[in-house]
Amino acid sequence: MSTAGTVDEAMVRHLFRALADTSWSWTETALADVVSRLGWTLSRRTERIVSADTGLALEDPFARFQVDGVGGIDVARLMLTPLRVDDPIVRAAVDDVFAAVTATATVVLGTPTRRLPGAFPEVRWRGTGASIVLRASPSAVEVEWAGTSYLEQMDKLRELEDAG
Repeated sequence: MSTAGTVDEAMVRHLFRALADTSWSWTETALADVVSRLGWTLSRRTERIVSADTGLALEDPFARFQVDGVGGIDVARLMLTPLRVDDPIVRAAVDDVFAAVTATATVVLGTPTRRLPGAFPEVRWRGTGASIVLRASPSAVEVEWAGTSYLEQMDKLRELEDAG
C-alpha cells in the first residue's frame, strides 16, 4: 500500500512496463479489451469517465479513462500517492516519491523524452502512439497514460495560454 511518502518499486516497474507494452486504438470500443489485457477490471462509468480497478496496492487503485464524447479515449490517470492537503511535510514526501518513481521508470522506459521542472514537475516518455507522463502536484504524484496526439494538443493549448 502506498502512503504519502512511499510507493512499491516492483509495482511501479510492473505498471510502467505494462503501459509501455500495451498498444491500442484509444477508442471506447477497444477499452474493455485493453483493460482486460492489463489485468484490470472495469468498475463504473459516468458520461466522461470510465473507471477501472487496477488491483494495484494503492490507496486509490482506480485508473480513470477520460472519454472525449465522440468515441475516443483521451487519457487515463492513476494516482500513485494518496491525495493529501498541501502542507510542507506532504510536499516533501511527494517530492521523494516523484524522484523515486522517476528513477524507477527511467530504468524501465529509458531516458525521459521531456522534463518540465517547476512547481508541478513533469517527466514524459513518448511512445509511437502513446506517452507516459509522471506529474507531481503539491499534494500527490499522478501517472497519465495518453495518446500522443492528445498530449500534443494539450501542449499547444498551454503554449497559447502562456503566450496570451
